[in-house]
Amino acid sequence: MEICAKDMKKPRSVFSNIKLFVLCHGLLQLTQLLYSSYFKSTITTIERRFGLSSFSSGTISSLHEVGNTVLIVFVSYLGSRVHRPRLIGLGGLLMSISALILALPHFLSQPYEYDSAIHDRQDLCSLQGTSNMTEACGKAETKRIADTNNLWLLMAIAQLLFGVGSVPIQPFAILFAVSVFGPAFGFLLGSVMLRIYVDVDRTGS
Repeated sequence: MEICAKDMKKPRSVFSNIKLFVLCHGLLQLTQLLYSSYFKSTITTIERRFGLSSFSSGTISSLHEVGNTVLIVFVSYLGSRVHRPRLIGLGGLLMSISALILALPHFLSQPYEYDSAIHDRQDLCSLQGTSNMTEACGKAETKRIADTNNLWLLMAIAQLLFGVGSVPIQPFAILFAVSVFGPAFGFLLGSVMLRIYVDVDRTGS
């Protein structure tokens, strides 16, 4: 007796469940909104920590919406032609990578010092005793500014990637209940974390 391949049923995967998908998607959207609100609640601290200007910190904050806005129209149009759970999962993976990139500046930078976060420190530059009395800042100050620019670029890339990764989540399946709790948890987490010293992992007290 021959058994046709089409008559053979594949074993049902435990992950092939609409309830599990809704749960995972809800947690993913909760994480997305928590990340966004947490970043916005700590942007002024990040600005002081890395000596960024208001323009630089504002640019970093807006890149999330830029990456999201550029692609959301195309993703919404092509939504019926792609495998939605896979695309949502890919977006979640991209958001995870961007969150790790955003945390890198903390580990790549020197321990925080209040004086080092001040830009425009011409009053601390030394006047070299030359004939034309050319004012020149020290090499350490020049290196600090270059490091700040590199860290700013990392944060900008992370925000842009996070905006791109969050594109599939919004148009494919929106959970309104989670969208309410996400920002609330994010701002609460931000208020707690702002009470902790910046370099808690590098200081003895």
